[in-house]
Amino acid sequence: MASKEGEGGSGSEPNPSEHILCVDVGTTALKLLLSHRSGAEVSCSTEDYDTDSYATTDPEIWWDAFLRGAEKCVKCLGPGDVVAAVALTGQMQNLLLFDGKDKPTCPLIPYNDSRAGKQAELIESMGMRLEGKAMSEVVGNWKRGYSILPKILWVKEHWREAWAKTKRVLLGSHSFIAMKLCGKYSCDPTTASTTGLQDRSTPCTWHSFNDKVLADVNERLPKILCADRVLAEVTRGALRPGKLAKV
Repeated sequence: MASKEGEGGSGSEPNPSEHILCVDVGTTALKLLLSHRSGAEVSCSTEDYDTDSYATTDPEIWWDAFLRGAEKCVKCLGPGDVVAAVALTGQMQNLLLFDGKDKPTCPLIPYNDSRAGKQAELIESMGMRLEGKAMSEVVGNWKRGYSILPKILWVKEHWREAWAKTKRVLLGSHSFIAMKLCGKYSCDPTTASTTGLQDRSTPCTWHSFNDKVLADVNERLPKILCADRVLAEVTRGALRPGKLAKV
């Protein structure tokens, strides 16, 4: 994500007032690094989560950690300094479901949750029957109960009301922070490739088999965007000391 104030001409020298905020939404903590566009480190912060991160079911824990850490990192910025871009990475294969107003419809299911073993077996049998192939051949990255499609099917079976309310899906902790910052739902190709949802023959495309398992899954999934694409603009004021809580 980039800010209008941070845009520069191609081939120009790095502007000393422009900074990049790098964020890693990890399993045990959220890490932030603020650097000049030249690459020189300015400040950093590591924020532990307020819970056992291995059992996290509330994505707002990540957001609270981001706000704390970003506030610390940008305190050093002067009146003319700009956060020209925010670069995000983090946990992959999380299942986060939202209604039409960006509110969670149920607790998130983290990547290390394998509750959907029975659903994975059902999907594997459907793959052989409908595609004539093992799931590893269909989607290229299949981890049985850890994969996203079995977890979605588990939600449909056990949390029916939550799935009925679900309009949008996110698949990574970093994608959640991006959504909170700019309101857009997205997925990078690396994360997409780990989910067991992608069409291995067509880059950046969700597999049509998903909708054969459960109708209208793909329309809820986020758009896959290359990692070097700018997702949206973040206003300069939103990333200033004292302003982050209002993002």
